[in-house]
Amino acid sequence: MLRIGLISYDFYPFLGGQGVEAYNLFLRLQQEDDVDVTVFSSRDNRLHDHLRIPATGYPGAGPFHFSGRFNLQLKRLISRFGLELLQIYGGPGGVMLLRDAGVPAVYVANHTYVQQFRYLGRSVYRPLARLEGIGYRRAAAIAAISTSTRDSLIEDYAIPEERITVIPVGIDTEIFKPLSVPREENSVLFVGRLCERKGVGYLIEAAREIRKEIPDFKLHIVGEGEKRESLEGKVREYALDGNVIFHGRAADEDLPLWYNRASLFCLPSLFEGFGIVCLEAMACGTPVVASNAPGITDVMPPENRDLLVEPGDVEGLSKRILELLADESRRERLGKTMRKRAETEFDWKIIAMRFLSLYKEIVHV
Repeated sequence: MLRIGLISYDFYPFLGGQGVEAYNLFLRLQQEDDVDVTVFSSRDNRLHDHLRIPATGYPGAGPFHFSGRFNLQLKRLISRFGLELLQIYGGPGGVMLLRDAGVPAVYVANHTYVQQFRYLGRSVYRPLARLEGIGYRRAAAIAAISTSTRDSLIEDYAIPEERITVIPVGIDTEIFKPLSVPREENSVLFVGRLCERKGVGYLIEAAREIRKEIPDFKLHIVGEGEKRESLEGKVREYALDGNVIFHGRAADEDLPLWYNRASLFCLPSLFEGFGIVCLEAMACGTPVVASNAPGITDVMPPENRDLLVEPGDVEGLSKRILELLADESRRERLGKTMRKRAETEFDWKIIAMRFLSLYKEIVHV
């Protein structure tokens, strides 16, 4: 029996994608007879095999408070639970490992602070990159969720390539699947946080161009974030009130319905650690148009990468969306292709087995 400690600032109930990622892997690993998993997170729940480490502080400072408390308790937690291996979710919004754990650690890298700085240019990311680099160097192995994150670890942190394994985020294809519901004609869906990195402003600009060709076009925006007010202002400025609808954050159980009702899905991000919402849409058989950004290219079927446009390319975005909205038969073919890719390469059962293989390689069991 391999005793694993899974450490993630975000967990159930979810704050973001990293919590969903950690929770789903936890559920799959619990089904294995030869592993025992205990989770340490900041979230307040009544799940079995979960210990809360409370984290407070100013908005955005929670992960750092959690990291400090976790590092102070690290040796005691390992001894108390008899842990033989740690799996730590790092990167922006994740946990920093600043002490020698005394047992092997697998670091999951969604994306790095260097990537954050490269694409968003905020100077605060520089010192944070140096801090997170300590954890990456202490890890016995790193699971990068995309090739772009792997490349950043190699180029920006000088991590030897042989210590990095690319293991993507998984999807529950029994939850995210095609449903017998009608699709709304000429509709596009966005799901995600309304922040600068997601590029929603470019999608609203594209909506202004699309409306010229399709007056009844609808863009459904599902999510919340600090940019909502300014995005709503842009919609009013462009007189798109009847075309662009803000729905706020949707309940997790409603997301498959949202994906199934849309004609297509769009993610115009500047960059992603991993385009999980693209994968959710694909699993529902919904065609995807997205930016050709790090973290997204790994998700799209190679033969359909013509549906990717350069980040910030409003003309390219509107052109791709218009082409697909005008071609129902292609949308149906794409939906089947993308569903198959989700089932055969990204199902959580497959991803969990890849992690389990990495664990056994590290601890030699």
